[in-house]
Amino acid sequence: YEGVSNENLEFRSAPPRMTSEGYARSIRRHSRKRNQPSMWMHALRIYKKTCDLEGRNSTTTTTTTSTAGGFVRTVAHYEGALVACSKLGFWKEAFHIFQDAKQNQRITDGMVLSLLRACIRASYDNKKASSLIPKSSNETMAASRREPLDSAKDLLLRLEEEYGIFLS
Repeated sequence: YEGVSNENLEFRSAPPRMTSEGYARSIRRHSRKRNQPSMWMHALRIYKKTCDLEGRNSTTTTTTTSTAGGFVRTVAHYEGALVACSKLGFWKEAFHIFQDAKQNQRITDGMVLSLLRACIRASYDNKKASSLIPKSSNETMAASRREPLDSAKDLLLRLEEEYGIFLS
């Protein structure tokens, strides 16, 4: 550990650098909390910070380990962020994370399930909000409830051919 030791001589002026694995553990820990929306949001903030860290490193490759001080996001980063999105109902954010994961890593069934949960939760949250809106704009609320569900349906239809995940 490079915290307070002879290896980190500047430990009083700067904290030790967090590794990719440390960020993944932190995202996972915060996204798995029950009834803690602020922790889920914090998990997403940490994920966005990892996006910035990975973008700054020119030596970054798409492997699962850090190379020469570079920072690489792994499947654990993506899964934790998708779990947080699913609990918050942030389906658009979940699709952005899913697309990023598709480009950089392999897609797992946990990622797909979290993305589907985010779409369903978003639709459900829009249903609760529609009870507070007058009947004249009910058609627009119905359309806003259908949008995440239609996206989930599209994902399910192309799941086998694009990602190799079979529905049983």
